[in-house]
Amino acid sequence: MCQLNPLRYCLAPVATAFAGVTRTYQLAYCHTVLERNARRKLATVYGHDKSMPEETAETFFPFDPYLLKISKKYIEANYVVYQSNDTEDYVHSSAEDRLSRKRRDSEMVEEDEFIILDKRQKYLEISKSQDFDKQY
Repeated sequence: MCQLNPLRYCLAPVATAFAGVTRTYQLAYCHTVLERNARRKLATVYGHDKSMPEETAETFFPFDPYLLKISKKYIEANYVVYQSNDTEDYVHSSAEDRLSRKRRDSEMVEEDEFIILDKRQKYLEISKSQDFDKQY
């Protein structure tokens, strides 16, 4: 385990996204570290009223656009713009959400398969076919 624990100082959504990516590509399993950090944070919040260094640290998103105009010419060639990935969102959704989505999708397909035509639709189909027959 790393003594520095960098995930402790990251914003929760950034740390969770990082853990999801590392798990997807089987690089590391960081969710236990995130859980331990959450337990430590709860213990310090309820233990005393002092703010810990990780709570007062200035947070930033490491993928923010690079806006410094003078040094931009040195960084621009190596800078990669962050783009969210749909698979990351899928990884973070719970199994229950995915299951309910699958159920909803299958219910919609079943409803579409068994649509009963009402009288007006049947009448329109009959009249169209009769008009077609009259033309030929």
